[in-house]
Parts: sequence; C-alpha cells; structure tokens
Amino acid sequence: MPSNISAHEYPLSKIFDDDFRYSVPNYQRPYAWEWEHARELFEDIRDAARGANSVDGDDDYFLGCIVVVKSDGKPESQLVDGQQRLTTLTMLLCALRDAVTLEDPKQADPINGYVWQKGDWTKGTKDIVRLELRQQDNRFFQDHVLEPGALTVESARESVRQHESAHHNTRTDTEQLIRGNALKLYDAVVALDAKEREELITYLVTRCFLVVVATSNRSAANRVFGVLNTRGLDLSPTDILKATIAQDASADHIRLWEDLEDNLGRGGFRSLFAHIYTVRTKTRNRKPLEDVFVPDVLGQDFDSNRFVSEVLAPYASAFDNLVSQDSEELPRATRHLQSLRMVDNQDWVPAALRMVEKHGDSPAYVASFLRDLERLAYSMFITRTWRDPRVNRYIEILKLIDAKGDLFASSSPLQLSDDEKLSTLNTLSAQVNMKWAKAVLLRIDGMYYEQSVIKFNRKIITVEHVLPQNPHDNSLWLTWFPESQQRDQWTWKLANLVLLSRSKNSAAGNLDFDEKKRTYFSSGSNEPFPLLQPVMDEEEWTPEVLQRRQDQLINMLADEWRLR
Repeated sequence: MPSNISAHEYPLSKIFDDDFRYSVPNYQRPYAWEWEHARELFEDIRDAARGANSVDGDDDYFLGCIVVVKSDGKPESQLVDGQQRLTTLTMLLCALRDAVTLEDPKQADPINGYVWQKGDWTKGTKDIVRLELRQQDNRFFQDHVLEPGALTVESARESVRQHESAHHNTRTDTEQLIRGNALKLYDAVVALDAKEREELITYLVTRCFLVVVATSNRSAANRVFGVLNTRGLDLSPTDILKATIAQDASADHIRLWEDLEDNLGRGGFRSLFAHIYTVRTKTRNRKPLEDVFVPDVLGQDFDSNRFVSEVLAPYASAFDNLVSQDSEELPRATRHLQSLRMVDNQDWVPAALRMVEKHGDSPAYVASFLRDLERLAYSMFITRTWRDPRVNRYIEILKLIDAKGDLFASSSPLQLSDDEKLSTLNTLSAQVNMKWAKAVLLRIDGMYYEQSVIKFNRKIITVEHVLPQNPHDNSLWLTWFPESQQRDQWTWKLANLVLLSRSKNSAAGNLDFDEKKRTYFSSGSNEPFPLLQPVMDEEEWTPEVLQRRQDQLINMLADEWRLR
C-alpha cells in the first residue's frame, strides 16, 4: 500500500496548537539529552532572539525537523524522530510560563496554551497535554514539568519529594534528566530581565521554525528516520529494528529490551541480532540486517512481547556468557571460550549461542561441545579456510544441534577428519602465519603450567622473535646460525616466538641472547608470560634448543586438540 509523505515548515506557534497532539511510542529510546545539549539549544535560541531584536536583526531560526506518523485531518501524531528536541522545547516553554507566572499570572496563560490544549466544559472535554512521552516516563514528565508552577523552586522540591516518597526514593536516569534540564532552563530564563524574557517568548513562538515530515504509516516513517539519521551518530540496525519489532510491546518489555542493549553495548547488541538471524534461518545473511530480520526470522504475525521475553532475552543471556571474560554460568568452558575469542572471526558464535541457549542446564555437555568447537575453529583459523566453507560448516553444526544428532560422532561436522587433523598439525609445524601466531601462543601459554584460565587481561601483548629476523654482523646469532637458510627456517617457527607485555622495540630485538633476556625480556610492565620462562632458563639459543622446544610445543597442541 503506497504511503503519503508530506513535509511542511511551521513556526512553533503552529507546532504546538490543536492540529498536533504528539505521543512518543513506548518502543522509542527514553529522553536522553544531557544539560549541555539543552543548554546549547537554549543559548542558540536566546542569541538568535537577541540578534533579531537588534537594529539590523531580521533572522528567523530553523530548529531542524521531526518525523511523525499522522493521518490527514487528525491531530494524533506519533513521534518517530525529534523526541529530544521537542521535549526540550516543551521544557523551555514550561520554564518561561512559570517564570512569567511569578510576575503576571495572566500573561502566562497564552504560554501554557502551547503546553496544554484547553478543554471545553460544554463539550465535556478536559485539558490535555500536547506532548506525551513514553508510558513509563509520562507521569513524571507531566507532574514535574508540564503542570503550571511545577518548576518554581518550592513547588519543584515538593513535587519531587512526593514522587520520591511514593517510589521509595528512587528516580530513573531519564527522570533525573527531565527534572534536571527543566529546572536549569527555568533558572536560565529567570536570570533574564523581564523585557528580554518577553522578547524571547515572542521570538520563540513566531520566529523559530520546525519542518514536520508526516507519513501515513510507520514503515514509511522508519525509512525517513533512517535517511535523516545518516549523519552524526550512526543509526544502528537495531535502532531501526526496534522501531518495527517493539512498536506494540509493553512498557516492561521495552524496558527489558533497553536493559539488554545497555548490558551488551550497541555493537554487541547488533552482533546478537546477526547471530540470532543465523541461528533461526540456518543461512548466512548477505543483506542489510534491518531489511531481512523481521520477514526472515519473525514473519508477519509476530508477537513483540513474546519475541523480547522468549527469544531476545534468553539469547542475550547466552551471548553474554559467551563474550564475558569470566562466565559464572560456564566455568568449565572458560579456557575454550577465551581461546575462541582470539579467532579472527565470529562465525563460530551462532553454533555456540544455540548450544548454550538450548543446553545451558547441562554445563558438562556444553563444555565438551565448546572444547570441540574450539578445536574446529582453530583448525580452520590456522589452515586459513575460506569464509563460505567455514560458515557452511558452522551452519551444519547448527542443523545437527536442532536435529538432536550426535555431535561427537566421527561423522559430525563438529569433528575434524583425519585429513584435517594432519593439515592442521603440518601447518603448525611449518613456518607460522602471524595472523594466528599470537592466538596459538596464548593458547599454549594458558596450558603451560596447567592453568585453568588464559590471561588476556594485559593491556599490551606482542609477539617477539627470540632469534631476530636481521641479526647484526659479528653477533653471537651468526655463530649459532651460520647458514642464512637455516636461520630463515627457524626465525619463523613457533618455537622461536614468545609473548611480551610491552610494545615491540626493533633495536632491542636484535640484541644478543643474554643481553636480550636481561634487558628486553625481563623488563615488561607485567609478570612474564609462563611461555617465556623456559626461554629465560636456556643458556643458549641454538638449532638443537629450538628443535627440542618446537617438538614440545607441537606435542602440547596435538594432545590438547587431539590432532593425532
């Protein structure tokens, strides 16, 4: 069905009249402007008013645009974009109204008319507000900002005291921002003299303009919303999905959605939706997530509340367990999870996510699965398996999980074939690829003294060659490795690499062995990695020492990952 889209520029006297009655949908983010944003808006308008009232002044002020869903001829306007600005402008009108009330209550009535639509007792109608915030915020907003006199100091204190008493002395961050910005705007307009305040009011309602982009349906409004938000803070796909998925959700479910996003962060939350897409569709998504998630995952007749509580919340919990450094729910799998996070892709996450979400009450089973998933992920990481076959492999694992198949059978996609084991072992034994060297060394370091956890909490982790890549002439290195071919062969072997908790130093890297141990390897900012200690114990670094160390490290990995 085609949608009607219109855009008109109006002064605030028209924005806040009977043709519009705004409401913020529950799925929208709460009011979030800090005082610096509200102050900037106020000062810009104040300065523009001063300029317009000067001898040469004649400038109007453009406040930007808002996006609403609105039917022709009806005042109801669902606010899709512009909540922060419109709410702050309403606060400013309330601040001006309450400041003027102290001088002449009758002069405050017209200002209050921009905040409240006056009822008509002959028609049985009551005064109603022109802007309603989300259900969970609106009562506070009305009591502590919109009510006439709510911002006078004595009245504000009493109303807040009553609210805190009724709510056990707790206020949400949103309520604190609403109250704080409104009171500071009140202080700012009270500080003006009467003449300047009067000029500011006239300028605000007659010379300040907003463009109202009105659409006939939500999907069109969301498209406009996306276009208008391409500058500044990037609009996350989940912001757009929220406008679609959560538009009919209850206030409690909206709050749960926001709590989950706050916990995971914007990036983590976006990744979660991408992983849920893969889990549910068993395919790799190649299109914008906001375009395909609803039709491919939810279908047309989805229940917003059920999705949030029965899908999003449990998967968010499972995802948090996978990405948290110390998972309380998966203590047996901590080593494997920390190792998996070092892989250069997250293609393994959907399979792990599904396993944790489905079998989280069987920690031993989940730990065994993650042990084998780590082995598979590192095999494909080390052998540089292309993305398509890699993703397809994980999708086959997903299918087997849902089919309740035997994941540990030799034919399972979770398990390595004999050829894959041999290829992995041969690649580890050959010259290293620095794309995977650090991750593999950290994995060895974590099991070197049978530690239960790999220590990833160091700010700096670098990989250093013991035998330098370009030893100086007449150095002891050339005595131990007189042939350049032999030297090149061992320089890039796993045995010749160590982990340091410091930035690289190319000059120090070329020191002779004893000096390098004494000044470079032993002066990191943290305790040395366990993997480094055997190197410090060696008196010389010859081909024979390297061969012994190479055999030891390869055998450790072969035993840990069952490569033989």
